[in-house]
Amino acid sequence: ASTGELLWAVRRFLEALARRRPVLLVFDDIHWAEPTLLDLIEYLAAWTSEAPVLVLCIARPELLEKRPGWERAHAIRLDPLSPDESAKLVEELAKVSDDVRSRIVDAAEGNALFVEQLLAYVVEDEGAATLESLPPSIDALLASRLDRLEPDERGLLERAAVVGKDFIRSAVIHLSPPNELPGADGCLTALRRKGLILTLQPLQSDDDDSFRFHHTLIRDVAYAGITKEGRSDLHERHATWLEQRNGPDEIVGYHLEQAHRFRTELRPSDPELPVLAHRAGQRLADAGVRAFKRADTPAAVSLLGRAVSLLPGDDQQRTEALCELGVAQQAAGDVAGEATLIEAVASAEESADRRLELRALTELAYLRLFTDREADVNELLELVHQAIPLFEQFGDDRALGRAWRHVGYARGSLEGRCAEWLKASEHALVFYRRSGWSGSGCLANVGAALFYGPTPVSEGVVRCEELLAETTDRLGTANVLAFLGGLHALADRFDDAFAFLTEAETIYGELAQVFARADNSARILSRTHRLAGDPQSAERAFRECCETLERAGDNAALATVAAEFGQSLYSEGRYAEASDWAGLAEERVLKGDVVAQASWRGLRARLLAQEGLHAEAEVLASKALRMAEQTDALALHGDVLLDVAEVLRLAERHAEAAAHIEHALDLFDAKENAASERIARSLLAELTVV
Repeated sequence: ASTGELLWAVRRFLEALARRRPVLLVFDDIHWAEPTLLDLIEYLAAWTSEAPVLVLCIARPELLEKRPGWERAHAIRLDPLSPDESAKLVEELAKVSDDVRSRIVDAAEGNALFVEQLLAYVVEDEGAATLESLPPSIDALLASRLDRLEPDERGLLERAAVVGKDFIRSAVIHLSPPNELPGADGCLTALRRKGLILTLQPLQSDDDDSFRFHHTLIRDVAYAGITKEGRSDLHERHATWLEQRNGPDEIVGYHLEQAHRFRTELRPSDPELPVLAHRAGQRLADAGVRAFKRADTPAAVSLLGRAVSLLPGDDQQRTEALCELGVAQQAAGDVAGEATLIEAVASAEESADRRLELRALTELAYLRLFTDREADVNELLELVHQAIPLFEQFGDDRALGRAWRHVGYARGSLEGRCAEWLKASEHALVFYRRSGWSGSGCLANVGAALFYGPTPVSEGVVRCEELLAETTDRLGTANVLAFLGGLHALADRFDDAFAFLTEAETIYGELAQVFARADNSARILSRTHRLAGDPQSAERAFRECCETLERAGDNAALATVAAEFGQSLYSEGRYAEASDWAGLAEERVLKGDVVAQASWRGLRARLLAQEGLHAEAEVLASKALRMAEQTDALALHGDVLLDVAEVLRLAERHAEAAAHIEHALDLFDAKENAASERIARSLLAELTVV
C-alpha cells in the first residue's frame, strides 16, 4: 500500500475504535521521528476532527525546527517541575529521608527523569555515600548507575542496546557468549527490577519475551560504553541473525551499515570491508525501492542515498540505486536529483552498461524539462527511442514503464499530441503493473489524454469507467474520477461532473495527496466552474491550484493553468489582472511546451486587442493558432480559435470572427464538447446580432 493509503487506513481504524469509546493516542519523543510518522500525526490532526480521538505528542522544542507550523496548534510548553512538585514525585517513588529528598530536588532542577534516576542511584547505594557527590548531569548519572551493575548485567544491557530501544529475549541471547547464557534470564529480571528496562506485552501469545529500555537515554549510555570493535561485531552478528529470520531489509541493512562504519574506522584496509559494504548496500537499496513503491519518498531518498554510499563503484546495483535515487529526489523537490543522475550516467558509462546509461540519460533529460526552460523535448524523445528496444531486450519493465510515461508527457502534456499521449500512457500502465509499481500516475495520464485529446467524450467516459473497475488503490481511483468528472463537464452534465470531482477531491484529501490533487482534480474543477458560468468559484479554484503548483515547482503545469485563469478573468472584464497571469504564464513556460505557449499567446492577443493594438494582437493570435493547429488537443485548438475570433471582433472584422467561431464549433462537436459548443454558439449569436 502507498503511504497515503496507510495514513487513511490508520485514520479509519482509529475512527472505528472511537465509535465504541473515545481514543487517546500518545506519541512520545517525536523529535526523533521519521518524516512519514510526522506526516501521519499531521494527517490525523487534520482528518479526525469529527471523531472523539485525542492525539497527544511529547517532544523537545527542536521538533518545531522540522515542523514550525505545529507551534500554532494546541501546544503546551512544559516548564520544569517546581521544588514542591519534585519533592512530591520523590515521595511517590520511594521513602527517603528529608535530607536525601532535598538533595535530589536541588540536583534535579525540575527534570522529572533526573529525579527518578537520582532517586534510584541513591537508593541502590542506600543514600549516604552519594549525597556529597551526586552526578552533575543525566548522562553522568546514568553512566554511574550502569557502572554499578554486575559485569553480566552490564554486558547483557549493552548487547540489548545494539538491538535497539525495543528488543526481544532471543536476540540478546544470540549475542551473548556461551558462559553467560545460564544467567541471562536472571540478568533480565535484575535489570527490570532496577528500572532500566520494562517488559512489553507481546503482540501474540507465542511471541518471544519483549522488553524496552526505560528511556532512550539509558539505551544511548549503554551503547556508548561498548568499544568500536564490540559494536562492529555485535551489529554484524545481529544482522546475520535477522537475515536468518527474514528480518526487514532496512533493519538488516542498518546493522550491517553500522558494522561497516566501525570496522572502517578501526581497520580501513580490512579485506572483508567490501563484502560487508555490499551486503549493507544491497539491503538498503532493496528497502529504498520498496519505500519508493509505497510512495514514502523521504524514506526512499534516505535509504537509497545510504545504499549508494556503501555499494562499490563498479556494482550494477549501485547504478540502479543512483537512478532511483535521482527520481526520488526529483519527486521530493530536491535539487540534488540532477547531480545524482549525472553520476549515474558516468557510472554506467564507466562500466559500459548501455542499458543503465540510457535509463539514467532519459531520467536526466526528463528532469531537465522541469528545471531548464531551454530544455529540448526532442532530446528526451530521441533517447527514449534508443532506450525502449534495449529495455525490451533485457525485460526491464520498470525502465519501460518510466520511458513510456516520459514519451506520453512529452507528446501530450507539452506537444499537445494527445492520441500519442494516450497510447504511451496505456503502454506505461502495463509495464508499471508488471514491475510491481503503482499505476496510479499512469491512470492520471490516461485520463488526461482522454480529456484533452481527440477522443469523443462518450468514448472517454466508457474508458474511464473501465479504468475505475481496474484500479487497485484509492489514489488511482481519484485520478480517474477527476477526469471522468471533467468529461461529464464537457458534456454539459454538471451535476454528474461535480459529483465525481467532489469524490476525487475527498479521496485526495484523505490520502494527503496535495500535489496530485492540484495537477488533476483542482485543474479540472477550475475549468468546470468556468464552463458552468460560475466565475467566483472558478477564481477560488484557480488561485488555490496555482498556489499549490507554485509550491511544487511545477512550472509546466503552472504556465498552462495561469493562462486558463487569465482567460477566466478576461471574461469578467478584469483585464489588468488577466494581464498579470498572462505574464506569469509567459515567464514560466518551457520552450517546448506548445500547449502553454499557445495558451498564453491567445490570452495576450485578446488583451492587446482590448488596448486597440490590433495589428500586434493579430500577429500574436495567428502564432498561437499555428501552434494549436500542430496538436490534436481539440479543446485547446477550439479555444485558440475563439481567441482569434475575439481579436477580429474587436477589430470589427465580424465575418472573419464568425468563420473562426464556426471552425471552433466543428472541433467542439467532434469532441462532443457540448459545454464549449454552447459558449461558442452564444458568441456567434452576439456577432450575428451586431
